[in-house]
Amino acid sequence: RIVKAPTNDLEPRISAVEALLQRRVGTEAALRIDKSGRALSNALEFGYIFKKDKNGNGSEAPVKNEHSHIADAFQYLCLLLGGAAYSLTATKTKARPVQKAKYRYV
Repeated sequence: RIVKAPTNDLEPRISAVEALLQRRVGTEAALRIDKSGRALSNALEFGYIFKKDKNGNGSEAPVKNEHSHIADAFQYLCLLLGGAAYSLTATKTKARPVQKAKYRYV
């Protein structure tokens, strides 16, 4: 199922990421990124950049590179989850058994 993003505007996407990264559950971070997820960590830490002109003014759009695509995808995920992301991290649910899919992609 495809879900349309509520907006493509950059500012709400970045705000959604900031809100999720700043969210706490008790004394713990609401979001943890596994060490094996280096691509996302790298994108968020140093790869998602904005061009600056000769006067040092930043552009309003990020530089499109291998990091920006990962960061953009994460922004859309944070928009999609919205407030639900916070309650999901604070709620423990019973594990469900994995079921084999009855279809395949060709």
